[in-house]
Amino acid sequence: MPGHRAPDGYVDPWGDTLYDRIGHRFALLVLDGGAEAFRKEADARNLPFTVIHLPERRRFGAANVLIRPDQHVAWRGEDLPPGSAAAVLDKALGFTA
Repeated sequence: MPGHRAPDGYVDPWGDTLYDRIGHRFALLVLDGGAEAFRKEADARNLPFTVIHLPERRRFGAANVLIRPDQHVAWRGEDLPPGSAAAVLDKALGFTA
């Protein structure tokens, strides 16, 4: 859930864990669908960003999960909210309107 630390665990057969893959970047866990809107918005802001495709959603309960560099969940959802990826990243970065 947003505000909680993302669960760590092995994400591929080579032994990388989720935290290994996130490193010190924002990461979008994609369980269904694409991540192009987040990638474009992160690039426009010069944010270190990675997309991690996961085959199952059992642990996360949503199609997309944005993880902050401190491994805490910033957002999760099936669809982007009004304002798209920009609004989600603004909130994750602490920007207010």
